[in-house]
Amino acid sequence: MLPFLAFPYEVQLHIALCTACIDPLGPPIHLPALFASCRPIYDTLGRSHELHARIFRAKFDVSAAHRRFGPVAILSRNLAEQLKTYCTTLKRIRRGDIFAPTLEDDLWVAYLMLMESDGKNFVQLVEYAGLPSFADRLVRMRLNETQAPGGWPVENNVTSLAAWILWMVTNRRESSP
Repeated sequence: MLPFLAFPYEVQLHIALCTACIDPLGPPIHLPALFASCRPIYDTLGRSHELHARIFRAKFDVSAAHRRFGPVAILSRNLAEQLKTYCTTLKRIRRGDIFAPTLEDDLWVAYLMLMESDGKNFVQLVEYAGLPSFADRLVRMRLNETQAPGGWPVENNVTSLAAWILWMVTNRRESSP
């Protein structure tokens, strides 16, 4: 038996959480190595909603969702699912593909993250994903792709979300100390 597996579950959970948070920004990139070390560790921790919920709480904001949706928003299985969604979105924004087929979904997630930010979400989006430059490039390069009569950009979700996100990150960055 591996010595790690001899530890109580709470200790294993704490070690996995510390491993996930070595880098406070971005997805928990160090966890796959821990999970790949042996099948029992993956079976115990890799599928643990509790671990993924703790990682979410460490890296992202939960207060706003709790205020809006109540206790159901912070159930471990819901936070674990949000962790996957947020990390996937952060990675895709960081790649910078303003023509990605998932662009609209990613913009919706980023917009909601900004709306529910008490600080952590904003830092993840700005510092890790590079959202301000992504949104700026998106607005500059894609808004004039298609124009409505009169030369204005066509109103659609991508255009609206990009403009709002750019305003939100520009406004917050310029007004913060």
